[in-house]
Amino acid sequence: MPSQRADKVPAPGSDQADPAHELDSLAKTIRLMIKDARDSTEGLDPENNVLAHTGVKISQSEPYSGEADLEKFEVFIAVMLRWLSLNPLLGSDRASVLTQVRYIGTCLCGDAQEWYI
Repeated sequence: MPSQRADKVPAPGSDQADPAHELDSLAKTIRLMIKDARDSTEGLDPENNVLAHTGVKISQSEPYSGEADLEKFEVFIAVMLRWLSLNPLLGSDRASVLTQVRYIGTCLCGDAQEWYI
């Protein structure tokens, strides 16, 4: 008689998604999104930000609650990167990274905010 665990493991070649593979794929996608965002803002001078000088304010994203939905998490990351790039905070120096982490903490709610604190 096969074990219960064997019953739950998808057969090779089955259409059932592998959660570990899905997470790895999402992590690679997010790393690429971050690299692209940094590359696109590299060399920009925050003092010459046209949006800031004209008084344009970019609204914050909807807070992320930490729900177990990878697509919603990916959208949240994309929106955060867009906001950070429009408000030149994508530097890689220590002060910029600290500012980014603190800012993202203000865009969390529920379980995600509890984890962040």
